[in-house]
Amino acid sequence: MILARPAPFAGSRTRPFLSEEGACCRVMARSDEERAAPVSPTMLLFRWAYNDPLPRVIIDDLRRLHWTNSAANAELASSQTFADQNGRLVIKTLGQSDAFKQFMEGADMTPSCFCVPAADGNGHMIISCQELAASNRTRYFGLLFRRAGRKEQIRCAALDQAFGLTRAEIRTLTSLLDGSTAEEISHDHGTTVATVRSHIKSIYSKLEVRSREALFHKARPFILDA
Repeated sequence: MILARPAPFAGSRTRPFLSEEGACCRVMARSDEERAAPVSPTMLLFRWAYNDPLPRVIIDDLRRLHWTNSAANAELASSQTFADQNGRLVIKTLGQSDAFKQFMEGADMTPSCFCVPAADGNGHMIISCQELAASNRTRYFGLLFRRAGRKEQIRCAALDQAFGLTRAEIRTLTSLLDGSTAEEISHDHGTTVATVRSHIKSIYSKLEVRSREALFHKARPFILDA
């Protein structure tokens, strides 16, 4: 079965879309007869994804763009953090390109997240990533982008009971998930960097993780955006 992307709105860009067989198909204008035909759940799903207000893209392991929704088109056209560079997704934030490349090399079917400081200095961008399929030695990934300002309020539900975190560790974890560094957390909480690093070490130990991406994945089911 070939999955076609729903027709984009006027003014949006058209790019090839990956089918289940690994082929690419371009969006074609639909006739009146096609409009009158029954709408499949698959078509509704892709129309829903295309109209999602959160930027979503599909890339391969070489970071080549295969599909973007309407919000991603707008983000790539105006963002100082991301760009479509000759059909590839690149990060423009200084010093983050290699880190993103390494993150993508380690990505798999387990959802993971990558935090990158926004190039405009206004908070961070959180990239949620999950491998979707593999075909002819090429892997394909779905990415979702969400901006997280440093003042964003994130409520962690039941994390203290689930992992035995202290109140100070919950505050530190909340800031970590918002993309803050140890130095920023120290400044915001009025404590020393050494104390913050001690909290982070304890959090990693209690949640049994070794990276911020793994931490975000482990904590995500408990997070409610305020």
